[in-house]
Amino acid sequence: MALPWEQTWRKPWAGAAAKILYLTLGIAYHEARETKFWLRLLRDTDYLTTQQANSILTDIEELLKLIGSTIISTRDTDPTISNSIRLKRLSFNS
Repeated sequence: MALPWEQTWRKPWAGAAAKILYLTLGIAYHEARETKFWLRLLRDTDYLTTQQANSILTDIEELLKLIGSTIISTRDTDPTISNSIRLKRLSFNS
């Protein structure tokens, strides 16, 4: 059972942790997509064999799916993240 001061302290930080996780996962997703681009380039220029590149690309695809689903579930469980994303989208469209 948490003490009253613990509840007061934990409540604001719970939202911050979700936002930090969301932002960190966004960076990881971006980096994985960029890695996928470079691996395809290395494969297409015959620096890597097709078998080598496809093996790593398969792993990257799996990581992208895992990171992507975690981003979506994090965004859906924290309404402050969803609201900030909507505001960002509105500002980019204008």
